[in-house]
Amino acid sequence: ADKEETYEKHVPYEIIVYTSDIQGAGSDSNVFITLYGMGGVSTEEIFLTDSKKKRKECFNRASVDVFVRELPDIGEQIDKIRIGHDNKGFGAAWHLDKVEVRRLTETDSGDSASVTHTFLCNRWLAKNEDDGAIVRELVPTKIIEEAVDKSGRVSVAEHRVDALEVHNYKIHVFT
Repeated sequence: ADKEETYEKHVPYEIIVYTSDIQGAGSDSNVFITLYGMGGVSTEEIFLTDSKKKRKECFNRASVDVFVRELPDIGEQIDKIRIGHDNKGFGAAWHLDKVEVRRLTETDSGDSASVTHTFLCNRWLAKNEDDGAIVRELVPTKIIEEAVDKSGRVSVAEHRVDALEVHNYKIHVFT
């Protein structure tokens, strides 16, 4: 009997990382990201730079770094991302402005479409800054859908996502 092989559908994701324009914002650390879709599906943790040279070139102050990765299809809706670094390298502290994740697809009829999720951060990922966290989970604040048909006609729809409400909880632990 033949072995049944299963293949996960992969689609290209364009990940655009904006490092803030403030003193000391750049980082030489290994930056990673995980994308989470609806229903608990997610990608694995993906390192965005794969060499020392790339780490030096990317995530500098006021920079915009673009990465394209073929990843398992987690659906059109990205519920959140988890982004961080390993705190290695000289000047590990990083001030992340925002991340945009663009999912690129092509329909059977030859039309192309993309959905771009914007994740605002504007915080430090640093052991000695802010709250000391070097990993942050971010939810989208804006979603832009673009479609281009075979005749070249472009349609764009923008959706604002309401910010999550902040709640304070008092937790009592009894042992």
